[in-house]
This record gives sequence, C-alpha cells and structure tokens, in this order.
Amino acid sequence: MSLAIIGGEFKGRPLKSPQESFTKPTLSLMRKSVFDICQSYIENSRFLDLFACSGAMGIEAISRGALHATFIENDRKTSKVLLENIKSFNLEKKTDLLTADVFKAILTLKKDPYDIVYIDPPYPISKEPNSPVLSLLHFLDTSNLLSSSGLVFVEEGAPGSLHLEKQTFHRLQYKNSRKFGAALLHQLLVK
Repeated sequence: MSLAIIGGEFKGRPLKSPQESFTKPTLSLMRKSVFDICQSYIENSRFLDLFACSGAMGIEAISRGALHATFIENDRKTSKVLLENIKSFNLEKKTDLLTADVFKAILTLKKDPYDIVYIDPPYPISKEPNSPVLSLLHFLDTSNLLSSSGLVFVEEGAPGSLHLEKQTFHRLQYKNSRKFGAALLHQLLVK
C-alpha cells in the first residue's frame, strides 16, 4: 500500500507501511477530513495517536504544525516500522513512541494535556461487548490528558457499534459521525 503525507511541511513524502495483513493505515481521504476539521487547532498542538500503526496521523499532525506527537502501538513489528518513519522525518525530538498495550500505556502518560487524540483500534475491538474503546473514552473524559479545547476522533468499521451519541460523558461531548467507505469517523470535543 502506498502511503504518503498529504499536507504541510512534509507533503508528498512517503511513509513505510507495515506489511502484516491485520494493520490498516488510515485512508488518505479520512486523514484529510480529520485535518480539515482541526486545521485551526493543529498549530503548536500536542497530538496523541493511539493504535498508531505507521504513525501517519501523528506525523501528518507535525507536518501541519503540531508541536509534539505521542504514538502508542502494541505490535512490535509495526512499532519498528513506525520508528523508521519517525527517524526518516528526523522527528525524534518531537515525538514519543510507546510500544505497549494502549489500554495500559495510556495510564502512564503524565505530560502536558493533549489537544487532539486519534483513536484507531483494530475494528473487532470496537465491536466487543462492553467495548474497551468506550472504557478508553470514559478514561480520557475523566482524566487530565485532554486540554480544555481538546478534540477526540475515533475510527471504527461501518456500520459501527460504539453508538457514541448515546454515551454520557462528563467533559466530552459527541459532535458527529461521518462514513468513509467501510469506516466511520466519530468526533467528540471537550465541552
């Protein structure tokens, strides 16, 4: 699969993509939509890329002006490809990479709050009863990991099973969902 940065300083530069069949880098159309939505938030922001795969979302964020990106990816082979991408863009000083289970690693984050969070789990995870993705969102909602103007994006397979519009959050507010081929993109924001 051909994967490249679609905007900003690194526009057009290729990214390595993991070869394993279980990985699914975010479609460029969806990536474009995410960054169109948050274009007024991206400058000097802190970006959290969960289930990061190739790192395309976080590297795209830095390309468009983000100050820092933190990547969490559990699979060691995929994380190795992500690290190669970070190094090929000389982004070691602007990034942190945690090779660990997202649901455990997120508990260890203690830096400044994040302005934009992108959550793109393997699609079967969002379909599990009592989905761990919902638990992750509720954790973000009650933690100090989100800035006061934070945006959260969640990707899942269509037709979707998270039903975020029915969830009750303390700080987060469901905004909308958009369909991109076989995927849904949900947007939430801090009230």
